[in-house]
Amino acid sequence: MAIYPKCRLIQISMICSSLVGTFPWQFMFQDNKTFKNMYALFSKLMLGYFTLVVFTEQLELLILFTDADVMTNAIFTNLSVTFLYTITLAKQLIMMLNSSFRVIIKQIIETENCNSPIEDDEVIKIELKIVRRSDKIVKYYGSLLVVLSMLYLVKPMLMTPIIVSIGNTTTVMRYLPISSWLPFDKQEHYPYAYIWQVLNVLQGATYVTSTDILMFNLIVFPAVQLRKLQHLLKNFAHYKEKVKTLYNIADDEQVAK
Repeated sequence: MAIYPKCRLIQISMICSSLVGTFPWQFMFQDNKTFKNMYALFSKLMLGYFTLVVFTEQLELLILFTDADVMTNAIFTNLSVTFLYTITLAKQLIMMLNSSFRVIIKQIIETENCNSPIEDDEVIKIELKIVRRSDKIVKYYGSLLVVLSMLYLVKPMLMTPIIVSIGNTTTVMRYLPISSWLPFDKQEHYPYAYIWQVLNVLQGATYVTSTDILMFNLIVFPAVQLRKLQHLLKNFAHYKEKVKTLYNIADDEQVAK
């Protein structure tokens, strides 16, 4: 049973994005309708969870803007993550609702799997070279996002808590990985708040990474086709004779068709 369609160019992005449901469910489990429907449900649940994360961050940002005592750096701390997550959510909604995005993925898969007379060893070598280069860039980018996510999670443990004294009451304000609204006192229930935000950071970072990797691979596809076309035009006479021999055609106009 094939989980993913056969496609070298978007193989890594398919695997990464499917882990959080960002890869379109229409291309998953082509031979098993039950698993396809289960993945579609998983994809919608993960999108709903990510939407909730973005909403809590935007709500916290609104609260910070309306609080006169809040320092500017607290607002920018929230903005740095909220803006990135909001843009990613917008990309996902476009990818889910716009059928042309799925048409592009289908075209990439069909183009790679079609049996063309010009797909000789030299052409395949050109494609594999670009695929290996894009895979290397994707791995570097993914590794960078993993390191940044870990820094966000470790940062609160390394920072000194702020001690706030109001009258006879002293409160210890401990830091959290990200700035988001929670329906309870974050300092009073700090362990729960920290665990919830760890889950949010991991899910959000994976969502951002998988979305960017998939879109990067879609941009690489035209580059692969242009390099193939360049090779074809440089060796046009060779491929014309190859098509003539393969299909037993003598007329140049028939070869062009």
